[in-house]
Amino acid sequence: MNRPLLSVCLITYNQVNYIKQAIEGILMQKTSFEFEIIIADDCSNDGTSDIVDKYAKKHPKQIRIIIHEKNVGPADNYLMLLQAATGKYIAYLEGDDYWTDDTKLEQQVTFLEANSAYALCFHSVYNLLNGKRTKPLLLEPPDTTDAGYLLSHLGYINTFTIVYRNNPSIIAMLKKLKDCPFGDFITFIAAAQLGLIKYIPKRMGIYRIHTSGMWSTMEFKKIFEKTLIGYKMLFAHLPKEQGNMLKIRYLIALEAYFLQQEVIYSEEEFNSLLIPEMNIEPYIITYLKQNCEERKNTFHYTSQVPFKILLKSLQQKLLNRIS
Repeated sequence: MNRPLLSVCLITYNQVNYIKQAIEGILMQKTSFEFEIIIADDCSNDGTSDIVDKYAKKHPKQIRIIIHEKNVGPADNYLMLLQAATGKYIAYLEGDDYWTDDTKLEQQVTFLEANSAYALCFHSVYNLLNGKRTKPLLLEPPDTTDAGYLLSHLGYINTFTIVYRNNPSIIAMLKKLKDCPFGDFITFIAAAQLGLIKYIPKRMGIYRIHTSGMWSTMEFKKIFEKTLIGYKMLFAHLPKEQGNMLKIRYLIALEAYFLQQEVIYSEEEFNSLLIPEMNIEPYIITYLKQNCEERKNTFHYTSQVPFKILLKSLQQKLLNRIS
């Protein structure tokens, strides 16, 4: 096989119940170009490795596998997978998600080929929970975003929907921030240094929501501790202007943290949230915490709604009845 235009990178670990669907979603793609499939299995012990091996033997010219004799962990497995890609573009997905549109790769690569100002594109998805397919409860992102928007808004990109330009600078940033707990977000940031981000408002994949996911099995407080480490590392690495945008994202993350009913924190833990490097005034975080505490008390919070808004609502209801 000549150097492919696209490398599809699939990462997996103990996903025996899902991996077939993920691979089949790749193989069904109809493209006008050649693409390779690289599968990195982190020494699964549930039968996933056997399934991957069977597919590789069935499609030896298209599928390459990265074999680990022992578990190397998600960060190293992710890095080794992306470093193995030879294509001009990279598409990425994890073994528990899958694609449903057989023209997905064709659409994304065609767009990037025709629009050199863009470095990454992604699309909309369906969520799958307990066998039921639903639309995500998220606002539609803008058609085009950039690094500033990405850094100041919480996750609006599903990792398994991305196709981006394969560039050594992305691997370089991932290596520097290998211990950061969200490698997928770093990939987005690194790609955004090279160009714009395109959103395709078409649902072309399924994102599984299940309790076996790494983040969902952790207590919320433990998750936030990892998040805190990640923000510190990112802030230290980013240029000043982008670091300022990251502050906005961090405050939004803090809001979600404070709104958790079960989170109880000491004064020492509260002070650790300040992240001295970010230079956020303590009163801002104190105000955010107080506001969230009020919002937890639904009756108290709704009683603070301005009277004029309530009056306007009643007027509108009355007008609706009359008409």
